Amino acid sequence: SIGSSVFLLHPFRSGDILCSMKQFIAHIEKSIFGPDYYEELLSRPAAFSWKYYWSFTTLLAVLMTIVTSLPLIPQVNRALDELPPAVLAYYPDALEITVEKGKVSSNVEEPYYLPIPERWKGAVASSTSALHLAVIDTKSPVSLEQFRAYSSLFWVAQGVLVSEDSNGGVRMSPFDDPALSFTVNEQGIKNGIAAVEPYFAFAAPLMVVAIFLAFVLRFALNLLYLVLVALFVLLLGRLLKRSWKYGASYRIAMHAVTLPLLVEQFFFLLPGGGFQIPFFTTATLLFVVYLNFRKPIEPKEAPLPPSEPQG
Repeated sequence: SIGSSVFLLHPFRSGDILCSMKQFIAHIEKSIFGPDYYEELLSRPAAFSWKYYWSFTTLLAVLMTIVTSLPLIPQVNRALDELPPAVLAYYPDALEITVEKGKVSSNVEEPYYLPIPERWKGAVASSTSALHLAVIDTKSPVSLEQFRAYSSLFWVAQGVLVSEDSNGGVRMSPFDDPALSFTVNEQGIKNGIAAVEPYFAFAAPLMVVAIFLAFVLRFALNLLYLVLVALFVLLLGRLLKRSWKYGASYRIAMHAVTLPLLVEQFFFLLPGGGFQIPFFTTATLLFVVYLNFRKPIEPKEAPLPPSEPQG
């Protein structure tokens, strides 16, 4: 019965968290299949459906965050532990790049090439034909032909950082601030790493929060999708000889989307991110509505007229 909705409408009033959770799980189960539940739903206030949707999707976001974060946290921590020594091992000991009032110079013979790190070569090779991570040449004039000849992802030129844009041309990011003056060398990199290293401890928690917010946003945007789907629910209701209005159709969709969302998250957790089936969510949602409303409403018997008194 829909009457056991204490968890949704007054989540802290019962004082029994376990009992409330069982009631909430019952709401989830009946939103998948519960013809009587759906019939009673039409007489409930709209707030009931909104609170159900947010309770369900928040719980789902928490569970998905836990499942997706657990394997990522040790990877992030391990990557951050390996990052400082990897950066120091990669950067050439003698290389010093100086930016003085927006003008760039170096203490090495140019052009000077920085190789692509070994761990990046596979990913870089799949997206570009570049052979170098960066080239330092502060003397040659910048041109597309020269940039392509260097076969490098970045070109540190005098006053600009050159990279390829999405249209096959070049993007130039100028160091045009006259007050911009600094030096990049091995000691400076050590100092920079030492300054940011204490914040590495926040990386994993921030990642978990970001994943949770991403799932919450995804489920919030799903409400816009239901605006359209509710029209199909309204049409299906007409075919099932139900006289729903659009508002009732939308609230029915907020419950009927329970099963599609659960299946979607299961697909998401499959290796490779699962697979996409066109119109799966819409078709499954309408199937849930059909299952729960396919039984026709039994007409109420008209009361018998009072019998006439015998003379």
